[in-house]
Formats: sequence, structure tokens, C-alpha cells
Amino acid sequence: MKIQSQNRIIKTSTLFGSFLAIGVFSALAFSPIILSHADETQEVVVSATINPIVSLSVDVNALNFNMTPTIAGVFDSKSIIATVDTNSSGGYELFFSSEDNQTAMTSLLTEATIASDFDGTVTSSTMDANKWGYSLNNTDFSKIPTLANQVTIRDLNHVPTSAEKTNTVNIGMKINSDLPSGNYSKTVKFTAIAHETPVPTMQGFTCTQINIHKTVELADARDGNVYNVTRLLDGNCWMNQNLRIAGRKLTSEDSDVTSDFNLPVSNLANFGGDNSNAVYVDDVDGGFYTYYTATAGTGGSSGDAPSSICPSGWDLPSGEYWEANDYKTLVNQYLTVASLVEELNLPYPTNVGEISAQSGGGILGQPSNDITLWTSRANGNSAHVFKIDRGEIKLGIIVVKKQGKPIRCIARP
Repeated sequence: MKIQSQNRIIKTSTLFGSFLAIGVFSALAFSPIILSHADETQEVVVSATINPIVSLSVDVNALNFNMTPTIAGVFDSKSIIATVDTNSSGGYELFFSSEDNQTAMTSLLTEATIASDFDGTVTSSTMDANKWGYSLNNTDFSKIPTLANQVTIRDLNHVPTSAEKTNTVNIGMKINSDLPSGNYSKTVKFTAIAHETPVPTMQGFTCTQINIHKTVELADARDGNVYNVTRLLDGNCWMNQNLRIAGRKLTSEDSDVTSDFNLPVSNLANFGGDNSNAVYVDDVDGGFYTYYTATAGTGGSSGDAPSSICPSGWDLPSGEYWEANDYKTLVNQYLTVASLVEELNLPYPTNVGEISAQSGGGILGQPSNDITLWTSRANGNSAHVFKIDRGEIKLGIIVVKKQGKPIRCIARP
């Protein structure tokens, strides 16, 4: 009896070809300028994208059983070794199944078959006669899966070690003398797929990993939301989209908190008081939070709150206008409001202008002409915000804590 095994190389989309991108920026002078002791420097960004690849090899093209049946039935098993190699930092997944949706071994001479149709797992002693199956430990055998229900032999989320590249599948069958003699065969199939390279997390990121004006894509490990992050002229790394997390329990392991803090689900009805723990997430404009929620309940009546709902390693921008603070430092680095707005990707709200929290709950405002973001600094029943109103930057502005405002978290070098 012969089992034919088929190996196939599967490569995920956008895996082919690496490229080297070099950005060079130069200035052209149309008239001579003579300077003494002149100095000029340029930075050239060199980047390379290395795409993932995957290969699959099986040690045999055909697995041959040569069995002499008995009345009680005789059992035998043999192994197939499938080796997968990939450079993907996301790892790989290996699938196993029949070549189609039929799993019986068939003969060219008779209508008899060796079926693979039992339930659960069996051993060499409990397997019925004239049946076959597969096992990963050579003890517990399952029926051969159909192509539509292929099973995962291994699923890794990292570059495989030498041992993790090797996968052993055992094929076992039990035959008695009721089965007509002859050659029976069935093709089984292995499929290897390289996982996509995972997006680095905000929680594992340090700002010194990128240069000024460089933008990277980072995932918040708490909910999987992905944000663009840019290192700006102040040296800090700023989120390029508003935070949009809700309905999560935050811990010191994943968030900028020292004790657990429960974020409520998105709900306008929660807005209504200075200490309301309230979140509203809009698909276009991101999340809106009360000051209490933005600071994970740690904001007092003055000074900067010690915690926030930002990811661990990140926090809220801080300070008042007349003191050194993150927004003031950032503004001083840019020549125009437009250049700062462009680099921070600060769009004016489209669906939600503001959330004015009144006693009856949150009220959605109309699309706004200003951009307002929380800082960590409290001021009595209000808190400081960073505001761009009709193209003019305003620092030192305070708003009541119960209003819903967006958040931009920053990571410091």
C-alpha cells in the first residue's frame, strides 16, 4: 500500500523582492554665495525592506506500507517529516490534510477502501480494522482531515528555531484479512504559510529607535489598534492619530498607570460630571475622554497627573503656558502653524466637534473649527489643553474636566 505525499511551497502576497530606498535631499543655489567658515550638513536616510520567504520540503515522495494481514488485524505506522524554513519574524503555520475532500485509500483493482472515518482519537489497539489515520505523537491517531477542514500541525509567531523547523506526522493503519489484496493509495497534502511580519508594539518601543521626522507604524498591544508615530523636532515621539481605546482594564504592565484602571465602553451617557469615567470613540475622529479618564483617575486640582491611559512608556503632554511644557517646546520648533499641523496630522474634527458634558449626559457638538487636546495639567475644576483655533495656536487654555477631548500620547527619548 502506498501513500503519496505532496509538498507545496506557498508564499504570501507581497513577499517577493526586497528593495533599498535611499532618500537624498539637496538644495540648488542659483547665485553664488560666499561665506567664510561656512558649514553645511545633510542627513541621508537609508532604509531596506526585507520581505519574508517560506520554503517547505518533505523527506519522501511516497510512504510505502507492505503489510501481511491477520484475522485479528495488524497495525503499522510510518513517519513523514516536513521541514519548514522561513525568515519571517511572524513565524509560520503548517497545515495537513487529504489532497481533496475524500479521505479513503482506494485500490485500482477492487472497490474496497481503507477508510478514515472514525470519531475522536484511537490507538493501535483500539483502531478498527481496515482504517487509517494520522498522529503527532505516534500514539493517538485521528482521522485524516479533508482539504476543506485541514488541521494546523504547527503555528508559530516568531522566527523558528532549528527544532521548530521540523514537523513529524505519523501515518498509522490497521488491516485484517477481510480486505482484498492489492495496492491502495491516497495523496496527503502539506501547506506552509509565512505569517506577516508583526507590527511593533508601542509598549516595546523607545523613541531613540527613530530619527527626527521619521514616521513608524506601531500597534497598541492592549487592543491591537495601530497608530502612526513621528519623532518631531523636540526629540519626542508623538502619536499621529488620536488615541481610541475603550472598554479595557489597564494595568501597569501595558499602560501608564501604577494601579489597575477600568476604561468604560464607548457611551455618551457616561459624560456628566468632573469625575465621570467616560469614553466616546468615533470611527473618524478617534476617542474622546473626560480629564478624569484621560489621567486614569489620578488628576488632582493642580499640577500634572502622575498617570494616564496611554500605553506603558508613553504619557500625556504636560505643563502650563508660562512654564516649560511639551506643547510649548514643540511649538517653538516650528516656523508656522501649518507645518506643525501637517507633521502632527492634526485634522479638524469631522463627526464630533466636542462633547459638552452636561447634567443630562454627553452632547455631540457640530464639526469644529478648532483642535483641542488634553494635557496632564489640572487647574481646579478645569484642566489645560492644547488648542489650535482657526489656524492660531493657543496655549494656557483651560476647559472643564467633564468635557470630552482627544488624546495624543508621547514617548520621550
